[in-house]
Formats: sequence, structure tokens, C-alpha cells
Amino acid sequence: MYFRLPARVYVILFALSIGPLLPSCVCVAPKFPDTPCFSDSECSLNGTIRCVNGKCETCAPNDPNCGAQTCIPGETRGCTIPGALGPCRLGLQSCLSTGTGFSSCVSNSSSQDEICNGRDDDCDGQVDETFTEKFSVCVVENQLGPCRRGEFTACQNGVKVCTPNTFPSTEGPGASNCQDGIDNDCDGAIDDPVEDGCLNNKCTTGATQQCFPSTESGCTQTSADPPQFSCRGTCRTGTRVCGSSGTWGPCTGAVAATAEVCKNQLDDNCNGQVDDNCDNKCTVGSTRPCYTGGAGCTKEADGTYTCVGICQSGQQVCQANQQWGSCENEVLPQKEFCPDKKDNDCNGQVDDCQTTGDCKAGETRACYNGNAGCKQAANGSYTCVGACKAGTQTCTAALTWSACQGAALPSKEICPDSIDNDCNGAVDDCQVSELVSGSWDINNPLIVWNLQTSAVSKQLTNSKQQPPIYAARFDPTGKLLATASDNNYVTVWNPDAGTVVWEKADHTASVFALAIDATGKTLASCSADKTVRFWALANGQSQGQISGLAGIPYAVALDAGATQAAVATGTITLYDVATKKSVATLSGHTGDIFALAYHPTAKFLVSGGKDGKVILWDLTTNKSAGVFTKHTKSITALDFNPKGTGLVVGSADGTLSFWSFASGKLTFVSQVTPTGAGPIYSVSYHPTKAEAACGTYNKNVYIVDVATGKVTKTLTGHNDVVSAVTYRP
Repeated sequence: MYFRLPARVYVILFALSIGPLLPSCVCVAPKFPDTPCFSDSECSLNGTIRCVNGKCETCAPNDPNCGAQTCIPGETRGCTIPGALGPCRLGLQSCLSTGTGFSSCVSNSSSQDEICNGRDDDCDGQVDETFTEKFSVCVVENQLGPCRRGEFTACQNGVKVCTPNTFPSTEGPGASNCQDGIDNDCDGAIDDPVEDGCLNNKCTTGATQQCFPSTESGCTQTSADPPQFSCRGTCRTGTRVCGSSGTWGPCTGAVAATAEVCKNQLDDNCNGQVDDNCDNKCTVGSTRPCYTGGAGCTKEADGTYTCVGICQSGQQVCQANQQWGSCENEVLPQKEFCPDKKDNDCNGQVDDCQTTGDCKAGETRACYNGNAGCKQAANGSYTCVGACKAGTQTCTAALTWSACQGAALPSKEICPDSIDNDCNGAVDDCQVSELVSGSWDINNPLIVWNLQTSAVSKQLTNSKQQPPIYAARFDPTGKLLATASDNNYVTVWNPDAGTVVWEKADHTASVFALAIDATGKTLASCSADKTVRFWALANGQSQGQISGLAGIPYAVALDAGATQAAVATGTITLYDVATKKSVATLSGHTGDIFALAYHPTAKFLVSGGKDGKVILWDLTTNKSAGVFTKHTKSITALDFNPKGTGLVVGSADGTLSFWSFASGKLTFVSQVTPTGAGPIYSVSYHPTKAEAACGTYNKNVYIVDVATGKVTKTLTGHNDVVSAVTYRP
């Protein structure tokens, strides 16, 4: 009886027996039959074991069929990668160039940041366990007030779940939070006397409690009485103090979320993550060379520039938002000027002017560089229309004509100024093409609408303002737009560029209304901090304030020359703007007054309030010239047309009323109920047509024809209450 050893053992014994007889060398050990391989060289050195179909097999010496081609070079097939997870497990193998087997398995996918899409993007075996938008701000549907603010906390079936981070709490005298400017119980009413019982709210003078602005993110209120909060990252609560009047003061000292500052190891945006989303961001304060000209400077491999002539590169500085700022101090190519011994156009040649002496030094001629407005006659003079006029060119020492100086070109029509600004032969023919709306929508707070297409022209977002946007006003030229917000900011925009001209948060509470005088020089703002502030519209320079008002001013208006201001609390007080002193008090409403408008002549004032009344005031006697009651709920907004011949009134009862004005009297014209609008929050009368726009509770802007009372356009794009509308002149 005997035992038969496996062939593999004999191979091993044979190798051991002849090993000492072989010359000393460093070799790759051959693989045994049936072991995996990619090429013959991995199986043996003498050709008796070859790689066949990915495995080592024993071949007879010089057997031409052993190890023959088993696949077509370049052919691919699916495979899986052992140990890999998710989509990273799946891959492809390619047939080797020898056709004797397939390559190793190469994954089809690489690990990516997890996003909410129902897939395992980061190849960790889990689906949507986290995602890039987690903890970012979102809107909670079917909620009102601050309860609409939430954050994405989970992903279910590929859909992000928005969870509220603010919850309803008791609002009213019992909670000691009347007059805090916050809709604490999330019912759509802020410190309302009827809904919230905020008539006699009192707190103990000197008492303090925690607070955090409801419009900011980073701290979540966990209890109402006393208020307590849970904060993330660098965010911290503030403190408010009960004043001598027995009402809570503003929230001071709170630290809200800011833009994430990379590489500081802090959670600056208070979303629970440190230094998140820091890819493609620069380090604040760092610099780099820059050049925006097409010619004159060439960028080198190291990022510097090589320039010719007068051209030179500039410098960019990383801003506080960790984005590169504009290119400063660069010199771009200019027109060649002869003879100054400089290469002005940066083409490598000095004083290469192409001129034949078209004029005599000191000679002048009329010129005009506009496409319309002026026509040139055969003798070289110009005939112009409207505000346009020709300028003058002078022949330089280089015998070339200078730039045209002093010409007045067509500009945007300003209505009503009795001037043909656009030089088309018609006076005050304004073609109003845009309207701006502001809302409570945290995603689309300010929208510029194209009225020809009813489409969104642009969104204004590069501001510190946070919704709700309570007011929006254009200056008479339409070149500047002022807006006011719930988080204390007054902002002035360049609406064409979509940029901020200036913004201030000098108010310490919500800013409810704005007014701009007919000259466009003065802006007034009123706030829940019981002050009215005055500003130079062009640059934001303070022009003083009225403080210590008896109640919260919900409306402010300026007369045509900004000599008088009307301020609405429980009554209407008229102030001299220069001295900030009261000159008269107008009493007639019961409860708060939400809307004011001066007639363009400044001889009359119209007011509307919570009592549903519209009152016309004669400012020559400071007495009522008529009380009108066409609405069943609060008057929320009103606006005269520029000529003062028409008035539109908006109400919480969901209706608009139109009135004509003549000889010091208001006459009712019609009343309109835009279908499905709900309460109307804001109105604006068209600058030139019998048409009005209104912003409503149901998130839309409606354009209504005064003559027919029909809605001619519905602008949809906001996701919350539209609290401000204004036509662009």
C-alpha cells in the first residue's frame, strides 16, 4: 500500500533538490498551476507553465496551442472589485494586448461628496447618510413668520427634508414679548393688538432675558418663558433689557452666523461643520497679480505678468467672503499719443501714431457722439431736440481732434419733469419696463421684473439685508432703489448693476417704511426702535433723526422738497425736517396707522389705518378734508400717481380701491378684488398709465387696470408674502 503525493508536492521537492545546484541570482518565484496571472512571465521562467485565461497552466514544451489567444485585445467586460462598496464596486476589465487574458478590474466610479439623490456617492455602503446641503437654511412650507426658517436635516428617498429651527411660542402680554417686532407664535401677525393682545404689555424695569434675532440663524429657541436657546458654532445669544416704559428693548450682543472663514478651525456659519465648503476659496488678505486687458501683458507660468509699453499688471486681494476682489492699479492699453515718447497702446512701438494732420492746433469744431438726439448739417453744425446738445472738439498739438467735450446725450426719460430726456421729440413719454418686489421669502427676497415678458429680470441678493423686506422705493430717476428689512438694514442699490451703493444698520429694530422726496436727495426711514432717520440718498450720510416717539412708527412720508415729514404712530405728527421739531398733530384714526402719502403739491396728505379708514388731510388748515370707509379691514398701503390725479388703496380685506383727486377732493372710482390674492400688503401706482401693482399674501404680484378693474398680469416667483412693490420710473 502506498500514498500518492499530489503533483504540486513533487514540483516543490524537485525545486528543493536542485536549488543548491543553480547559480546564485535574484529571481521572481514562479506561480503554481491554477493560480491567477496576467502574463506568462508571472507563471515560470522556462515557458513550461504559461498564463492561460487568467490562470497558470502546465504546457508541454513548445506547445503552440497552450496559452493561445483567449480574448480580443481591447475587449472589455464587467467585473466587481472585492472589498469596495457602493458604485465603486462595479468596474471594467480590458483584454490584454496579447489576447491571453484580461487586466485587473478598474472601477467605473470614484468616491464623490454625498448628495441627496438616493445613491451611495461616497462609496461607503450607506445611501444619503449625509449631503452637502445638510444644515443649510431652507423654507418650511405651510408655516408663517419665523417658523418658516428651517434647515435641511435629513434626506429621504432622495429628497431633502427641511426641519424647522424656530417653533411657535406664546406671544402677548403674558409672555412679555409685545413690541419686540417678532411673530413669536407664527400666526402671521406681529405684536398685533387683536391677534396677540399686545395692548398693555409690561415688563419689570431693569429685568433682563436671553434673546436672539428671529431673522438670524445659528441659535434655536427651545423654550418661551423665560426664553432659552440652543446655539451652534460661534453663534451666541444676546440680552435685552426692560426699559423705563415697561417694554422690552432691542436684542443686543447676539452673535449670528457669518460666512465661513476657511482654515480658522471654527464653525463660523453655525451649521455644525468646521471649515465646510472651503474648496475654491482664497485666504483672506492674500494677494495675487492680475490683468484684465486683452493685450499688453502676458501671463507667465508662475502667475506673474510680463508687460510692454505703459501697460502693467495689477493686484487682487482676497476679500472677507474669501473670494478674489477686483483687479486694482492695472494699466491697460490706451490710444497712442504723439509725440510723448511712450508706447501708449502697448504694441511694442513708441509714438507709432497713424495721423496725417487732420486739423490745425487750437482749431475747434462742433461734435456729437450719440446715435440719436442731434443731426449734423452740411456746414458741420448740429440741430438737436429735447435735452440733447452738441459738444466741442479741439485740435491738439499732435494735430488730432480731442474727445468730444460738453455734449449732452439721450438719457432715460424721467417722469414727470416736463423734459424730453431721451430726445425723441416727446416729453415725459416714460416707457416703464420694470417693477421691483420685496417679500418675506428667504430665497428670493428682492426681484426685478421685466414687465414686457412678466419674467424675472434679476434678483438682488448681495446685501446684508434679511427678509422680510418691508419697503422698496425708487428715486425719481429710477437709477437708485432703496429697500428696508426686518433685520434693521436700510440699503440703497444700483438696480442696473445689481450692486449695493450703501447700506446701514443704524436702526436697532425692524425698518417698516421708507420715503424719498421729489428731488431724490433725501431718504427717510422709520423703525420699531421708535425713531425716524434721515439720509443723503446718494451716499448714506446721516442727516439726523427723530427719536423717542410715543409709539412704533409704521409709516413715514416726505413732501416734495423734503421740508416736512409726516410720521404715523397712533396719530400723525408733522415735523420740520431741518429742525426735527414737531409742527402739528393730526388725530382721526383709531389704532395704528399703516400708510401715508403726500399729494405731489404737498398741500394734502392721505392716511390709512387699522380702523379701515382713509382720511384726506388739508395741510393748509391741518384738518380732515374727508373720511372714507370703503374697506372692512386695515388699510395697509396707498399711493398717488405722479401727477396727483389718482390714488390707489390696498387693504387686508383683499381689495384695492381706486380714487380720483381734483380740487382738493377724493372721489371713489372703483373697487377690485384680485382672485385668490388674500390680504394686500403693498401697492404702487404706475408712473404714466392708469394701472397699479399690488403685493399680496398669496406670494404674487398683480397688475390691475384702473379703467376695467381687471388683472392684466400676474407675476409669480416669490415663495412668501410680497410686502413691497414699486414701479421703476
